[in-house]
Amino acid sequence: MPKKPPFHTSVRQITVYFREWRAFRQLTQQQLADRIGTSKTRVSMKENGKEGWDDGYLAALAEALGIDEPASLLMRNPVDDAAPWSLLEGLKPDSRAKVLDYIEVLKRAEESKERAA
Repeated sequence: MPKKPPFHTSVRQITVYFREWRAFRQLTQQQLADRIGTSKTRVSMKENGKEGWDDGYLAALAEALGIDEPASLLMRNPVDDAAPWSLLEGLKPDSRAKVLDYIEVLKRAEESKERAA
């Protein structure tokens, strides 16, 4: 029996946000291809689910797009204006830090209440 490929090399089994991140960063397929050392055709094939990808491609893509966490390419649609991460990314760094601090305070308060209950 042939060995089944890893999920991320199987075409269209999971949603990826490669195209959305590229557009969000205002890059053409050619510009992105130049940044990661591949062809425009390959970028297009991966964006359209016609060619699989691996962890190395994901890491290179994240770096080229200025994304700290490569998993964001799989889990986060950057053009979803209602998503919490979109709201955070729209803030200046000092405001973003304040929001994250506030969230941490809320989280600790909830944990404290749960322990007290």
